[in-house]
Amino acid sequence: MNDNNTPILSVIVPVYGVEQYIEQCITSLLIQTYSNLEIILVDDGSKGKEGEICDLFAQKDSRIKVIHKENAGLVAARKSGIKAATADYVTFVDGDDFVAKDYYKEIMNWVIKERPDLVAVGFTRYRSEEDSSVYVQSMDSGIYEGERLDYLKNNTNCKDACYYDYSIFPSTWSKVYKRKNLIRNAMTVPEKIRVGEDSAFSFPYILSSEKVIVDNSITGYYYREVLGSMSRKPDMGLFSDAGMLYKYLKPFYSATNKREVMEQLELYRISLLENAICKLTDSVMFSEIHKRCRMIKQLVEESEAFDGVEDYIGNLKIPKRLKEQIELVATQKWFVFELKWRLHVIKRAIKNTIRKE
Repeated sequence: MNDNNTPILSVIVPVYGVEQYIEQCITSLLIQTYSNLEIILVDDGSKGKEGEICDLFAQKDSRIKVIHKENAGLVAARKSGIKAATADYVTFVDGDDFVAKDYYKEIMNWVIKERPDLVAVGFTRYRSEEDSSVYVQSMDSGIYEGERLDYLKNNTNCKDACYYDYSIFPSTWSKVYKRKNLIRNAMTVPEKIRVGEDSAFSFPYILSSEKVIVDNSITGYYYREVLGSMSRKPDMGLFSDAGMLYKYLKPFYSATNKREVMEQLELYRISLLENAICKLTDSVMFSEIHKRCRMIKQLVEESEAFDGVEDYIGNLKIPKRLKEQIELVATQKWFVFELKWRLHVIKRAIKNTIRKE
């Protein structure tokens, strides 16, 4: 089956908590029109029958390799898969997602023709057969190398500093990587990272690349959005997680010695902090605002998430209210932060009352 002129693609599938979806995921890989695949299923200590399902598929198709390991999280599972991969190029699929039958053929056409360091594509957000949406990156489709690649790196996170548009999606599953480069980049990713795991793999890799293909016409990856009840309990580790990710990414961005590239990282950090603040302030009763504000103060003081952010924020193109909010937290002006929070809640309540009337 193997053609020496056609690179084999290693597809790494971390498997955990996806018992009801993993069969569809694996089947979609087996029926690919680009069949020269090595499929690595990493059973990350699954508690359900995922491991058994993986083994059954491996018995039927020699392209499948199964790794059973103790649960250690997504980053560790990906690393295990990368170590086991033997192909020139590597990609990832989440165990609850699936791909269209021509998906890898379309991507590998670029790989065979151009031998790039990276191919980045769009995707389809899938809720049901009747409900799905196509998403593409704001970076234009094309081949990026030389001066054009410099432009991409200067705009990796936000094109033209437009907050926040994901100029290049961070997702590992919307990319194909050159394995020898990925090994060099990916093995240093801290396994404790649990927010922005994809960014930790993808952004340093992009900054080290010499040739990148962007093709927004390829959208055959189906990212499954599982609708369900969300916990109302606030995540107490959001700021520390954001700080850990930022601390890991910063040396890669700093090594470029380019202000434009560093501002891209700061825009990404602001988006992480905005997400954390929103989740910690959302749906808080008016009478509980002071208590929650004190909790946020403690979480900020215990993390490195806001360290030095005030040195950049003045030059960033971000919404006025967000900039003000980040500055208040970074400079520890908690009385004003709480006051503005209360005023915002009151204004929102008044607007809702008017609408109902």
